[in-house]
Amino acid sequence: MREGMGISLNELSRVTKMSKSTLRAIEEERLDALPAWVFVKGFLKVYAKTIGLDPERVISDYGKRVLGGR
Repeated sequence: MREGMGISLNELSRVTKMSKSTLRAIEEERLDALPAWVFVKGFLKVYAKTIGLDPERVISDYGKRVLGGR
């Protein structure tokens, strides 16, 4: 998603103030490397807004993929 928009990991990290390792874990859907879901939702909201996507849609779609719709 981000790469297709021409946004580097370094740039996204700088703008969002999230570490590159957190951003990588989000992009690779590695929940084991992320904090509790409530925090992940906050990260996703910032991530989505930064790259110009609808935060609620991103959170919903991500949750369905990684949590199996729970």
